[in-house]
Amino acid sequence: MYALGQHYGGIVFANSRFMTAGGEEIRLTPMQYSLLELFMKSETHTLTKQEICNQLWPGKPDASDTLYTLIKRTKPIVEANSNLRITSNRGRSYSLEAK
Repeated sequence: MYALGQHYGGIVFANSRFMTAGGEEIRLTPMQYSLLELFMKSETHTLTKQEICNQLWPGKPDASDTLYTLIKRTKPIVEANSNLRITSNRGRSYSLEAK
């Protein structure tokens, strides 16, 4: 079942769902889901702040504070359910990387 999905650091993205390596569904808000999907679809698992804002909040002139809050709320979920963490590069970009 998981072979068709993407695997990275203990997270499986398959059938439009995020799961742990053990097959348990990871509960996410719609925005957390969209953020994690962007990271998983990125070849390097790194996205600039602007890329994320443009994808998640098109047309919003400055979504920096909204993004900061989303990252802050998503970090503990990612860390609790995988071997990954979300790191920041001085506010320019964010990466989903191994702990």
